[in-house]
Amino acid sequence: MRKTRYEYNFYSFYDHTGMERHFEKMAAKGWLIEKLGYFWRYRRIEPQALRFSVVYYPEASEFDPAKPSEGELTFYDFCAQAGWTKATSRAQMNIFYNENADAVPIETDAALQVETLHRSMKKEQLTAWFLTLALALWIFFDTRKDFVRDFALMIARSSALSAILDSVLLFLLCMLELGGYYFWRRRAKREAAVGKFLPTRSHPVLQMLVLLVLMMGCAIVLYSDKEERGSYLAILAGLAVLYALIWEIKALLKRRGGSAEANRGITMVSVLILSFLFSFTYLRSVRNGQFDRTPENATSYEVTWSNGETSLYYAYDDPLPLYVQDLTKTDYDRYSCRLAEESSPLASQVRGAQRMRTGDEDDAPELNYEVTDVKFAPLFDACLDGELKYYQNYTVTFYRTHHPFRNWEYREVDAAPWGADRAWQAFDTESDSWGVSWVLTRGKRIVRIGGSALTGTLSQAQMDTIGEKLLNADIK
Repeated sequence: MRKTRYEYNFYSFYDHTGMERHFEKMAAKGWLIEKLGYFWRYRRIEPQALRFSVVYYPEASEFDPAKPSEGELTFYDFCAQAGWTKATSRAQMNIFYNENADAVPIETDAALQVETLHRSMKKEQLTAWFLTLALALWIFFDTRKDFVRDFALMIARSSALSAILDSVLLFLLCMLELGGYYFWRRRAKREAAVGKFLPTRSHPVLQMLVLLVLMMGCAIVLYSDKEERGSYLAILAGLAVLYALIWEIKALLKRRGGSAEANRGITMVSVLILSFLFSFTYLRSVRNGQFDRTPENATSYEVTWSNGETSLYYAYDDPLPLYVQDLTKTDYDRYSCRLAEESSPLASQVRGAQRMRTGDEDDAPELNYEVTDVKFAPLFDACLDGELKYYQNYTVTFYRTHHPFRNWEYREVDAAPWGADRAWQAFDTESDSWGVSWVLTRGKRIVRIGGSALTGTLSQAQMDTIGEKLLNADIK
């Protein structure tokens, strides 16, 4: 029979009422709490009815030495005289239990309890949650820029959807934690004014579900984004090592018995130094290409520039639904043909590109296109609007000053020759001339195609070929 048991803590730091009830249920099952943290550790006892009390000592902190201070010892002695036995403690939180169901409570002043808990929350918890809230907002708005630039691509990319969903869930979790605490505190102060204690309440089941969804989102990002998987894993491994080292440094300082102020200062300096070393090592590894993944169906080649520097590139040999040769003649035989596919429950997208190899001096025609199938019909108009605003979004996102396409826009043209529902062609408002890029729709499919293989006036045969291979074909 096992003598210890571990349990992840889904209770809010301030929810002493919820934790007390939980510890009492666990004691009735034969488990007594003996260590706090992200994971709670219990030890086997005889099943019994115990009464628990979770109280806070705001003068304590995570950086205190292992040996309790004089104030803490006095506090523990006071609780012991009242019949309360200390089970465990961590930072400001202390867990006591009593075999007497009618024992005098440790907390007897409601107003003092509210103030003590708030001082404990301000010590570390509130700062941590506000920083996490800021992180969630930063992830959301950083990811949102990509959605503004290319909405159709982002809703077809599972990793992008997971990132935006995780940021929203993290934001809601922070708001649930912070809002729940401040809402309780406001009500508790009113109750304390008339001498009443207000029980606390958190949402452990909801927090567990949010955490599971967050973990699933991270797993989806790692699984779906193959090109960046090595980089993501390196970051996660580095953060895990960084956290373990900082944890060990803090534990060592606590065992050595230094003051809380000294321990905090040394720990913060260690965090800065280790974070710098991690960032430097990671960025250097990225620069050296240690996380680069050799693409499938690709051949590497090097280009030596006039200054003597050499760069590595890849020439792809993916099968494409539409080739330059299907639309016009070309003698160039060194094309790089790349096909990228994205799929999510909301949309799927295929992006094809047939380009010359970097460094070649030939003037061969090129072709690029993307085919988006919108699975969730209400998003079709948003996807189409994003495609029609491609030039504006591209310019705003990447260029703050002049850009050669800043004066371009899509204007609707006759769709009948294409066999499409609707059609638009790029137009340069500065030179008052048509470009060689089109947006076509048929059903819930959106096609954007362009490149020097096309001309401002396409033949009917070329439009029929594009319609057959991109608008009407089953592209996978």
